[in-house]
Amino acid sequence: MWEWSNNKNKKKSTDDDSLLKAYSSYLPKKTISHEEKEERYLSIQEMETLLQRQIISFGLKDIDLKLMDFQPLPWETKYRYSEEQVRGRKIFLKFLGYSHAEQCLQAGLSENDILLIKQSITPENYTVHIKTPFDFGGKSAIENMCLVRTHPIHDQIHALMEFQLEKDFLKYHKKLYIPIIEGIVKNA
Repeated sequence: MWEWSNNKNKKKSTDDDSLLKAYSSYLPKKTISHEEKEERYLSIQEMETLLQRQIISFGLKDIDLKLMDFQPLPWETKYRYSEEQVRGRKIFLKFLGYSHAEQCLQAGLSENDILLIKQSITPENYTVHIKTPFDFGGKSAIENMCLVRTHPIHDQIHALMEFQLEKDFLKYHKKLYIPIIEGIVKNA
C-alpha cells in the first residue's frame, strides 16, 4: 500500500544538484572588508576616543566614562534589584525634593516640578537614571541614582552604551564604558 514511500530507488538530493548550488555563482559573495573587521573589534582606547567624541558632539557636560567589567547577575538578583529600585526611586525623589530643592531650582526645575518630586513623581521629561547598571556592579541605592532630563540627555547616555553593543565591544572585551553622571540632578 505504501510502496511509493519506501522506494529504495529514489534519488537522494545532494549539494551538487541543488538549486542553490546551481545559482551560487550568480549570488553576491559575502565578504567582510578590512575596515569592517577592525570596526567590529575596536580596542579599548579606540572605543574611548569614539565615545569622547560622541559626548562632545552631544554637548554633554559633567559626564565621565568608566570602563567596567560585565558581571552577569542571575535573574533572581536582577528581579530583587528591580523591586528595590522601585522603592528606592520613591525615597530618592523625596530626598531630592526636600533636601536638594535649591539644587533642583539651579538645574532648571520649577517650583511645581519640585512639588511633584516631593510626592515621588518625576516631572515631565525627567527620569530617575541608574548611574551604574546592575550587571556592572551597580546597586539600587540612592547614591546610584540621578534625576536626568529624558530628552535628550537620558537618550544620549543610553545611545553611548548602545553604540558599544552594536560594535560588539561587550561581546569581545566583556567590558563597557559606562557614562557616569556627576551629581544627583542633570538638566544639561
